Amino acid sequence: MSILSQVLLIGTTLVLIATTAWRLRRPVDAALLIPLAWLALIPIQVIVLGSLRGYSGAPRDNLDISIAIGNVTFLGLQAFLDSKYFRRLSDAVRERLNPRNEIAPNDWERLARYWWYGLAAVAVSVALFHMWLMPKIPLFELLTGYTDFYQISVDRENAAKLLNVPTIFKYVFTWDSAILLPILFAASVLFRWRYRAIFIGAFGLMYVMAPLDKFPSLIFVLSVFVALAVRDRKRALSRVLVLGFIVSLLPAYLITESGQISTAIHHAIGAPVSKTLPPYDTTLPPPPGEVPVTSIFGVKLPGPIANFLDLTVRRIGSGPADVTYQWFRFFPAVHPFLKGGGWEPWRVLSSGYQSPANMVGLWAYYGKSGYRLTSIAAYAGFLADGWAEFGYVGVLLACLWLFAFAVMIELMRAFSDKSFCLACYAPCLLMVAATAPISGVMAMSFSLGLLLAPVICLGYLLSARVRRPSRIPVTASLQKATS
Repeated sequence: MSILSQVLLIGTTLVLIATTAWRLRRPVDAALLIPLAWLALIPIQVIVLGSLRGYSGAPRDNLDISIAIGNVTFLGLQAFLDSKYFRRLSDAVRERLNPRNEIAPNDWERLARYWWYGLAAVAVSVALFHMWLMPKIPLFELLTGYTDFYQISVDRENAAKLLNVPTIFKYVFTWDSAILLPILFAASVLFRWRYRAIFIGAFGLMYVMAPLDKFPSLIFVLSVFVALAVRDRKRALSRVLVLGFIVSLLPAYLITESGQISTAIHHAIGAPVSKTLPPYDTTLPPPPGEVPVTSIFGVKLPGPIANFLDLTVRRIGSGPADVTYQWFRFFPAVHPFLKGGGWEPWRVLSSGYQSPANMVGLWAYYGKSGYRLTSIAAYAGFLADGWAEFGYVGVLLACLWLFAFAVMIELMRAFSDKSFCLACYAPCLLMVAATAPISGVMAMSFSLGLLLAPVICLGYLLSARVRRPSRIPVTASLQKATS
């Protein structure tokens, strides 16, 4: 089975690499970004690092075959989005949802302005309410000077996962940072609303960075560049996207460096900072794949460079595959398949619910060097999530769900000539591409609020039907001809 599973993994990965590389010559869309992120975060990492990290036995075989199934799913997605069947579906949806009467561009912008102010009122209110509920705001603690590295980690958990509110409130806060604020920021840039872009950009970035979580800040910034690239029909390796990716890494990097920056500033101005406690027990070995990058070939790196490489090479370049492998080790050898329990919304929302990510995190990482919080969660992608529920049947179900979800998102592209619809499309596309390898079915459907973007886009289009449109200017010759 080992040879067969590796042949399936490597063979399907090479085919998907070829078809995705061919699409690099075309404008950015779901058929490019989602498989591209998937290839970089899961199949290539498993092929390159699997043997080095000791992936073996039945978990390795199951992982390889599941990834091969995922690769075939993305190949099918690319073929379908290029087919006449999708074009017919897209044309039908566009004809169905567009207003029957022609609407002037100024009316579309005026309608977008109403939607922007309404969503901004909701998003800003939710963000302020969330920060008011936080026992301590970790970002502000760094600005004032923290006294205990471990306490910062505890406060991060208390500000998000362990916040003492009903579960649905935590999801609303996530929807705000993952979907609403990126839509508002992208819309203000696309419409060239300068002051609104400055306000929502500054406020939104401050809020998404407040819990010192790196991923939301990356999505918030990069969404604008993806929207611009889609509007201008740019390729994936265009300057706007390459620059956007580099710029979007800066907030995440500043969070990684935040402790050292805070301490350096306070020492420079003479402000008192208490002696920090060790962040972890250095006598304990870290988990496999979790050794921080501190040197290259025995040469110790400066702190800022080491942290940057740790962020990009270890956390992004190998972390997703390592965590996914732990799920395939845990289910069903340690814990039986969940049989759909993790896909029941009423169960996820119930008090005392233990997520599969927390089960795997406690088993694989808790108690090792750097992992002292019982709320630890080892987040893995849709394949691991499906495997944890029903094994290979769950993998197939998760693949079908992602296929349908990606098609629904790409249908929004039919309305990309309307800037507000494009502002809804770009963050959702980016979120699906970035989270599919690291988030499960329920997380993407409900917890992260990805369904909000199509709903907002649909509401915007339908509201154009009930508004009274302005008269579209008619040329003098046409007036004369019809008089």
